[in-house]
Amino acid sequence: FNAGGHVVCNDSCTYRIKHVVTNRYLIQNGPHLELTDDYLAEGTTFSFRPFAKNAHDDFVNNLSLVYLRTASGLAVQQQPPDMVGGGAPGDEKVSLPGMDPHKESRVGLAAQETGTERDALLVMPVLPGYITSVIQIRRAMLVLRDYSDLLEMVDRDPDAPEQPHEAGRTPSARKGHNMDSWLSGVVRSPSAGGGGTPVTPSRVHSEPCKVPEELPANAQAVLRHTAACYQAVRATLNTLVLNATFDEDTNPMSRDGPPNRLMQKLLRELEAIPVVMYLVQLPFTRGVEIKWMTSGDPRFAQLIQIITLLYRLMKQAVKNDETNAVELHKHVNIIRAHQGKGLSATVTLKEIYMGKRKLLAKIQPDLIRLFVHLLQEERDPRYVDFLMSVCTCGIEPMPAIQKMICTELFEQNPELLPIIQLDHRSGAPPRLSILIPGSKNEDGSDLWMDAADFNDSHQVNGRDLASHILTADVTQLSTAQKMFRFFTRVSNLAGKVSLGRNQAALGFLLRNQNLCFSYEDLVAILKEESIPTLTRARFTSLMIRLYVDRDPQSS
Repeated sequence: FNAGGHVVCNDSCTYRIKHVVTNRYLIQNGPHLELTDDYLAEGTTFSFRPFAKNAHDDFVNNLSLVYLRTASGLAVQQQPPDMVGGGAPGDEKVSLPGMDPHKESRVGLAAQETGTERDALLVMPVLPGYITSVIQIRRAMLVLRDYSDLLEMVDRDPDAPEQPHEAGRTPSARKGHNMDSWLSGVVRSPSAGGGGTPVTPSRVHSEPCKVPEELPANAQAVLRHTAACYQAVRATLNTLVLNATFDEDTNPMSRDGPPNRLMQKLLRELEAIPVVMYLVQLPFTRGVEIKWMTSGDPRFAQLIQIITLLYRLMKQAVKNDETNAVELHKHVNIIRAHQGKGLSATVTLKEIYMGKRKLLAKIQPDLIRLFVHLLQEERDPRYVDFLMSVCTCGIEPMPAIQKMICTELFEQNPELLPIIQLDHRSGAPPRLSILIPGSKNEDGSDLWMDAADFNDSHQVNGRDLASHILTADVTQLSTAQKMFRFFTRVSNLAGKVSLGRNQAALGFLLRNQNLCFSYEDLVAILKEESIPTLTRARFTSLMIRLYVDRDPQSS
């Protein structure tokens, strides 16, 4: 239909403006614009005036521009943030849903009779698909809030901080609430203060956490409520995650296509981010201990799956969306507390920062130390993925973060890096062997792997084995495949930290004999066809960074 056919441009025809997402109405409150649930309230009526002076009766049908005016005659216009509302200094400026406070201009009211073209509006129909998406997300939020309400009725853990109460079902800050102090006991590793604990191979695999046979009463209640809501919550989250991206993959945990911008916008406007982040921490204030998540106890399987899907939804909500990432970054301490707990929080934290320079600039050394500590506990390639994603912004280096990684990982903990050897036996092709320190065979000897075992002759679903290993769910990989992925990611990281001719990184990489990065070794690796093409591609980048684009330009 043609939405313009329903609009008459004169002061005698008034309309109410509904924000479809929140189901609320635009209202004039003095010099401000706000939203209200009462559509009959005074100030909810607005009129349209044509932009063109010689407008005819059906000009709106032809998608012509119009102005929006309040019942008191004020015009709705774009204004700089310090002028929004037009009230006295100190008056509160109220944002409407979806408005970005970081933009240069926002909407306000002015007494001007005429405005510029940027103040004019275009009347367009609301597409049925948009309404369907709004209803779907609104219903999903109701399911999540029902589950949250049940958990809130469980007795609190006396050692947990007081949870922010939901005002209008949206967590808000409460005076005296100090989540950081509680999380510090979970987040901070022995090395967080800079001293650190010596790393030995025995620390590669931590001992599983022991869970009491009889859980505390409040923890049992959390698991009962989770079991009762599991099917509804899981189905809801699966649908949201799948609809958040465009892809043919039907697995919500591996689907990772281009983001659905409409979904991201609606998730932001319906305040899904604070609702979800409130929910992911709620069980751990009701008797469930975060360390139990790594125990393998089947009693927590449903809770883990729900939290994992919640984090997956947040990952997709902030993918290539800086506005959503800034909102989620407010909860970064919660996400940090869940690192290494089997909740897929690492990929969410990675997505918050990746390609977003303003947020990357906020990274401090303690975050890099956290991931180095996690690598001390387990050589998980996803931790290297995170370090790799934050040391550059697109194709541009982030020198400060590169320096942090060089200091915390390369200089202070080089034993976490793989050991690479190139065997040049006469008459035989070079053999590239890799050892992840701490990896052992059944007889206790070091577990060396041959890169040729992953070459292009091995195929998985029509793809070479090496490419499959890099993109597959890491939990589905064998030990040797995880080791190969870890080695490949470290090779990527070496190239990333040396981007931009970073002299500290170049110096370490060229001096370290265990990395096999000499010019002669790199040439031999690039020429050997038994080594996977993917590995040789990584070493090609290293050749460029270490020996071609290395020295500062001189004039």
